[in-house]
Amino acid sequence: MVSRGYITKDNVVEKLMTDELIIQSYVYSDKSSKYWKISEPITVNLSNGKIINIGKGFYYDMSTVPKWLWSIVRPYNDGLFGYLVHDVLYVNRNHNMNRKEVDKEMLFWTNLTNSNKFDNYLRYYVVRLFGWLWWYKII
Repeated sequence: MVSRGYITKDNVVEKLMTDELIIQSYVYSDKSSKYWKISEPITVNLSNGKIINIGKGFYYDMSTVPKWLWSIVRPYNDGLFGYLVHDVLYVNRNHNMNRKEVDKEMLFWTNLTNSNKFDNYLRYYVVRLFGWLWWYKII
């Protein structure tokens, strides 16, 4: 039996509309971000067929947007699931994907869940430009 937290490209929109797919709790904030913790595990079938598990207790900041930009680009929207998958893939590197593939995975999921394609591509290109800072743990 597939758990309610098993996500594929075919069921992600339905799960987001009918379930509390991402069960999370607010943890803390620092000068530039608010952090959330996953309260229930999620299993994701990635676009390349690989399976990842997002464990209970995983911390993330939704979408890494500096606080001074929040009035223009919110740190959360309907693309939230894509941002979560992206953060998990940046942190847990046992997936054998390179940074470009991981960034494309975020775009894949946000295009499925967020109808604002401009926002999806804007975030994708910003991640392509600056994501290396997190990928190589410079910041």
